[in-house]
Amino acid sequence: FPITRCTINWMAPVSFNPAATTYKVAMVITPGLANPASACTGPSTPVNNNNASARALDWLMSSSVDVVHISLAGPPNRLLERALERAAQRGVLILAAAGNGGPVAAPMYPAAYPSVMAITAVDPEHRVFRLANRGDYLDIAAPGVGLVHADAEGGGYATSSGTSFAVPFAATAAARLRHVVPSGDIRELLIRSAEDLGPPGYDEIYGYGLLRVEG
Repeated sequence: FPITRCTINWMAPVSFNPAATTYKVAMVITPGLANPASACTGPSTPVNNNNASARALDWLMSSSVDVVHISLAGPPNRLLERALERAAQRGVLILAAAGNGGPVAAPMYPAAYPSVMAITAVDPEHRVFRLANRGDYLDIAAPGVGLVHADAEGGGYATSSGTSFAVPFAATAAARLRHVVPSGDIRELLIRSAEDLGPPGYDEIYGYGLLRVEG
């Protein structure tokens, strides 16, 4: 099936892997409804926030995606956890933002689920984003501080920081690896190729280190 990458959030990052097809699933909050959201591929339809992400994943699985990028974080949700487990069992690599709650915040989900790679953010000097979550669920770090991007509201450009902005870098690398090494363990390849940062070896600030992928 085709090599694909997708995003579940309000951004649609451009894929730098020419062999990839990029999907976008929008999570839309509708004012005036209790805990609303929708997972949509066309016109948005409000649904309960507890099953919106699970619906999005189910649609992505039906589209035969290989890599899923999720730039949202929050409390645990059993329905979403089961959907992520199903996706992982089908060989889909899921990457999610570690969260921006600060160094002492509790783990955030879906990044903290075992089926997901948790991505934290660093600045150009490889210093961790000051508001990034920390913990034993982190996997790797990627650029996510002071990133210049198009301003969707006012036009022109804006600068933003956060773990959500780091995930597209890792997702793009994963899609590229899937193309180059189709039968490889992409999660393991990302971990093994990471550049160690902070204390030697794995740590709860940078995980296994900075994203580094050759080829």
